[in-house]
Amino acid sequence: MSLRHVKLGRQFTAQLLIAAVLSLIAAGSAEAQWLNRPAPPLPPKIFREAYTGSVTLRLVLNSNGTVRNVRLIGSSGHGDLDDLAISTVRQWQLDPRQVRPSDLTEGRGQVIGFRQTGNAPKTLPPEARAFWALVR
Repeated sequence: MSLRHVKLGRQFTAQLLIAAVLSLIAAGSAEAQWLNRPAPPLPPKIFREAYTGSVTLRLVLNSNGTVRNVRLIGSSGHGDLDDLAISTVRQWQLDPRQVRPSDLTEGRGQVIGFRQTGNAPKTLPPEARAFWALVR
């Protein structure tokens, strides 16, 4: 295979990865200003199996906006997606000025929707990263 074919293959793979969008849907906090909301890694198993679904979480915050506790309210039906959503939101931080008193005790709802589109290859290049889009 020529170098040109390898480059075209990588470009095609990159385009498919962008098409394999994992979307983040904010429920109950669409207007929230998150200071830190890193995207999760894209585990090869989730990518290969093209898992889709929505995970409903309850995030209890600290007064500085960091996530203190995460409860699974509704499963996606795939434990791997649920675990990925939970581990990801533990790293989030809301702007402390947006923390409501109820966020400290009851928490706020968050729905994370995962979807993949396109005919992605069954192997994931090592340099691949997930792409998440916020849908309002």
